[in-house]
Amino acid sequence: MEIVAVSDSEASAWSSAECPVEHVLVSSVHVGDLYTFGWWTLKVKHVLMPPMDDRTLRIVTTALELAEKDGFDAVRLRDVAAKADVALGTVYRRFPTKEDILVAALEVQMERLALLIQDHPVTGDTAVERTASCFDVMTKLLISKPALARALLRAVASGVPENTERIAQFHGTTTSVIAAMMFDLDRGDAAWHEVLAGLLQDIWFASLVGWAGGLHGPEKVVTDMKLATELLLNAPIPEGAAG
Repeated sequence: MEIVAVSDSEASAWSSAECPVEHVLVSSVHVGDLYTFGWWTLKVKHVLMPPMDDRTLRIVTTALELAEKDGFDAVRLRDVAAKADVALGTVYRRFPTKEDILVAALEVQMERLALLIQDHPVTGDTAVERTASCFDVMTKLLISKPALARALLRAVASGVPENTERIAQFHGTTTSVIAAMMFDLDRGDAAWHEVLAGLLQDIWFASLVGWAGGLHGPEKVVTDMKLATELLLNAPIPEGAAG
C-alpha cells in the first residue's frame, strides 16, 4: 500500500480518478471528492452510499424516527407513508417490507458515522489502537438509541432475501471504514486488511446481537472488540491466506 504526504492545496486539486494513491496524508477535511478519515483517506465511491431522492429520504428518515421512539414494531408501512407524506404505493415500490426500509436506514446511519469520523478523527498511534477506537465509536453511536439499534439489528438478521444487496452494501462500506484504520499495519496488504475488517465486523455483529438479546451490556461489546482487534491484528498471517 502506497502512502504519501501532500499539502492540502495539492490534494484539493485531485479528483478521485486522478488521485495517484489510495491513501494520502492530509488534514481532516474534504479533499475534492476524496473522503478523509483523520490522516488517511478512502475514495468516496467506496465509502458513501448512492444519493437518495427526496421522497425516498423522507421515507427512510421517518422509519428512523419511528424505530427510535418505539422500536421495530412501530415501523408500519402505512404509518411511514402517512408521516412521510407520500403515497403508500410509493413506499411499497421502494421498500416492499419494513426490514428493507430499516436496512436502508442503517446505510444512512453508516453515512452519518463516516461524516462524524471525518469531523472527529479516530485517535490512536497504531492500527490496533485506531481500529479498537473505531469500534468503540461505532458501538456507542449505535447503542445510544437502544430501540433504534435493536430494530436495525433485527432487520439485518431477518433473512429477507430482498435485503441481501443492501446488507452487502452496508457490510462493504463498514469494512472499508474499518480497513482504513489499518493503513500502517506491518503485516499483509490492503486485501488482507479487508479480510481482517470483515472478520472483526462479524464479531461485532455477534456481540451486538448478544447485547440486543439481553445477554450482556454494551460495555462487553466494546471489550469484546478491543480483545478481538488485538488478537487478529497482532496474529501472524496463516499459511496460504491473503497477504
